[in-house]
Amino acid sequence: MNFFKRALQYLWAKKGKSLLLIVVLSTIMIFVLAGLTIYSAAKVATDNAKKASGQPSR
Repeated sequence: MNFFKRALQYLWAKKGKSLLLIVVLSTIMIFVLAGLTIYSAAKVATDNAKKASGQPSR
């Protein structure tokens, strides 16, 4: 438990650094999730276009 207490004390003492790290990691995660969403939507659109044109999908 001492480990968690010391970790929280460090985060509280280094507020600016902790906030910056949270912002950077959140931004990275948002971009990764947006990329996965775009990839998934493009794949669905491609499959729908193939079905509409009569080509078999793999």
